[in-house]
Amino acid sequence: DQENASVNKYFDIHDINRYTEDCLNNDSYLHLNISSLPYHFEEFELLINEMNIKFDIIGITESRLKKNVSQIVKLNLRDYKIEHTPTESSYGGSLLYI
Repeated sequence: DQENASVNKYFDIHDINRYTEDCLNNDSYLHLNISSLPYHFEEFELLINEMNIKFDIIGITESRLKKNVSQIVKLNLRDYKIEHTPTESSYGGSLLYI
């Protein structure tokens, strides 16, 4: 939507917390290109815990989760269900926390 197009920009944690205070009654989505979720999971989890909002959906691109690898159990976030598309290369992969 044209009106919300201006909010598509980069935010730091303080910007996100200020912005999301006004959005607590709306659906909320977060997208991160994380370049290896297994490698950055602790940082990701800290970031999520510092936010004032529990997002309805968190999308992760470049998750780098491989096919037939059981890493997914170690990547759980409390209160979220995981859906993911693994990759066969050293890049790619996507994951949703719903």
